[in-house]
Amino acid sequence: KSRHLPLFRGDYDNIVKRFLDASDAYGTEIIVRATGDCPAVSHEVADYLVESHLSAGSDYTTIETDTAAVGIYPDIISATALKKLAGFKIDFSYSEYLSFYFKNNPEHFSVHTAPALAEHRYPEYRLTLDHPEDLEMFRVLFRTLRERGMSPSLKNMITLLREDPHISSLNNHLTLRYRTDEELIKKINAATRIAQGPLDGPRGP
Repeated sequence: KSRHLPLFRGDYDNIVKRFLDASDAYGTEIIVRATGDCPAVSHEVADYLVESHLSAGSDYTTIETDTAAVGIYPDIISATALKKLAGFKIDFSYSEYLSFYFKNNPEHFSVHTAPALAEHRYPEYRLTLDHPEDLEMFRVLFRTLRERGMSPSLKNMITLLREDPHISSLNNHLTLRYRTDEELIKKINAATRIAQGPLDGPRGP
């Protein structure tokens, strides 16, 4: 409020509905999804992905996740695709893992994977916040940035991580559950695959 930024609070559990209602409220055509557990999402990467999304004319755009540093990239979603998704009779209880609803249904949505640029190709770095070790890494990283008078840009963060391997060693042994937990992956895949046609009647989950 002090910075006069608009704020929208939507559905607590259903992220698809929350995003769609926010999109409707502000009349947006493109949605840039930056999750709260990724405080290092780069605006440069976001700009690159939006441009790539528009060039490809896709419904959903992501980056080469196996080659880019974890936590620096958002998802790009077309509002029309989100409206289409909301019209299907499907389990939205796993909407925290929103990307799976597009990636697992290529017959319904066009998915574009943009190549990671050279300055983004640091898969050994984990810039996401899921565990206490992640929090400690960020505290050390941002404290070091302040001490050196450096802005918290992606370039500066990567520079520090390369110069001081101790910082990344605080959390680089951790993994992402949705990539390594086989039981969770099975549940997500089962819930996010579209088996039926769109709902009749009012739009929305």
